[in-house]
Amino acid sequence: GGGGGGGGGGGGATGPSAAPSTPTTSLAPTTTFAPTTLAPTTTLAPTTTLAPTTLAPTTTLAPTTAAPPTTAAVPLDDAALVRAVALRDTDPPGGVTFALIGFGDVVEGQVTLDVCSERFPSEALRVARYQQVGRDDAGGFVVNNENVVYGTVADAAQAMAEIRTVVAECPDTFVPPVLQGQQPLKFAYEPLPEADLGPVATDHVALSMRAEDRSGKVSTAVFVYQRRGRVLVGVYGRDLASIKPYIGNAAQHLAGLAPIDAEVDTA
Repeated sequence: GGGGGGGGGGGGATGPSAAPSTPTTSLAPTTTFAPTTLAPTTTLAPTTTLAPTTLAPTTTLAPTTAAPPTTAAVPLDDAALVRAVALRDTDPPGGVTFALIGFGDVVEGQVTLDVCSERFPSEALRVARYQQVGRDDAGGFVVNNENVVYGTVADAAQAMAEIRTVVAECPDTFVPPVLQGQQPLKFAYEPLPEADLGPVATDHVALSMRAEDRSGKVSTAVFVYQRRGRVLVGVYGRDLASIKPYIGNAAQHLAGLAPIDAEVDTA
């Protein structure tokens, strides 16, 4: 213990010593800011009110109609044309069946016009022919139908003019036949009454015929030729009553042809 002894000696002091005072720190004086002056508010010019815009009314376009494609008309060939006017099984009054005669679709060497056993220059102007016979259900003869196409309208008109001339000039004597193997005949022709024909083409020749051979045997027949453009249709029979419906049918077939077929020359 020697440290205990030194401490005892210190206890002999006369009174406690006062603690030294800490000096007070003085704050710097507060800085006073000058008051802030705000800039005056800027007054905006009043807004200009725009006049309302009036839009022009919308124009509605009419829908465009596409033009149909143009198709050039194609005429029938002569073989089809001659069949187009031929009488048909479906023609009224019905009950008649038509069939091509032998060489009925041949021109060369076959005769169309043989009125008064005359030879017709217009025969050389034909370009197509179709001749048929119509028979009833029992096979009996009803009507003969010959259809001819010529190269031009003028050619067909010539054929009709020749018929009229030959009829007017047919002699009242026996004339030699056109075809070999036939005998000479004496002919008499009379025009059929127009009022009895019914519907018929504008250009037509309608005839009744009486033919007599040297033995005195007489046969009769009727012939009606009708023309439109370059097409000629002949309807032949025993009498007018039996062929009258077919005269009208032939006229209707001719009228039904397109102009490019009936009235346009090909030769």
